[in-house]
Amino acid sequence: MKRFFITGGTGFLGSDLIKRIVSEKGNEVYALVRGGKKARTDKKDLLINTCFPEKTRKSAAKRIHFIKGDISLKNMGITGSELKCLRQKITHAYNSAGIVGFNENLFKIRKVNVEGTNNFCSVMRDWSEHGSLSSINHVSTAYVRGTFSGTFREDQIDVSQQFNNTYEKSKFEAEKVIEKYRENGMKINVFRPSLITRFFQEDLEKMDLGQKISKLLMAGFIKELPLSDRATVNMVPVELVSETIYALSLANDHVGCSTFHITNPRPLKFKTYITVISSILGFDMPKFVPANKFNMKGFSPIQKRLLGPFLPYMIQPNAFDMRNTSKAIKKNRVKGAYYLTKPTKGIDAS
Repeated sequence: MKRFFITGGTGFLGSDLIKRIVSEKGNEVYALVRGGKKARTDKKDLLINTCFPEKTRKSAAKRIHFIKGDISLKNMGITGSELKCLRQKITHAYNSAGIVGFNENLFKIRKVNVEGTNNFCSVMRDWSEHGSLSSINHVSTAYVRGTFSGTFREDQIDVSQQFNNTYEKSKFEAEKVIEKYRENGMKINVFRPSLITRFFQEDLEKMDLGQKISKLLMAGFIKELPLSDRATVNMVPVELVSETIYALSLANDHVGCSTFHITNPRPLKFKTYITVISSILGFDMPKFVPANKFNMKGFSPIQKRLLGPFLPYMIQPNAFDMRNTSKAIKKNRVKGAYYLTKPTKGIDAS
């Protein structure tokens, strides 16, 4: 029997990863969740009802356990007796917790994304040395590349880049934490997905980048966008990300110390993406202005606040090397992620 520990299990990617884990008979999940007993119960009920069809909910609920804790605290806020119990149970662990807001205060975001990663690694080191843990995995982002303009490799991290927002900076700093643990002999996989897509929903704060831009365009809120011939929108479906993380974390038992890009090998050019979604959703195409001539002087403060954080992703070229991921998928015959092994080729439907 495999027992999985996960942080960020109630988040978008984390909940889908739990769904993938529990889809296999015998697997059990222990998810770190903040809040009191009632809050944890409510969150579990929401996850079960959202992620599982009615006929499998009862079975899934028996194999999903919510553990009280907080990744920003020492030992992730888990009590001593609980830590000892989990040390003997857990065979695989994932850190998918994190604050994803682009404009979050750096101190606040570091508390979870950086210090939280250190707290996770500290506990995992103990569990791997004295318990049953065989596979440790951390979810980062492909955008630790920041402003780097070349093809970003999986074996790169510090390329003298600047960062577009506090989220990118904090995830970079988290990987530097992991780098130190690796240097001291700890084996941990790092997964770097690009922009993870989801089904369309009404809550703007919970939408992915592409959906937020679409929502603003549909509302007629944005009439003008920058255009760069080199800029692409690199999106990957959440199911593909979960499948890749799950499969490769199993394949790398006792070996895992690799970094994997989970990025779309055939990204859309930004203008093509806007053209496609405008035809599907029925909004008017915005006016495209050359990136070097685009400015927001005529934009209102709220327009600047909503659109500003996304501008770098509309004009920066983003090329990712995926050799580790492609090789591992082929070697382990991960059918559900085989799309990622296709040759990199930008798509231009214009």
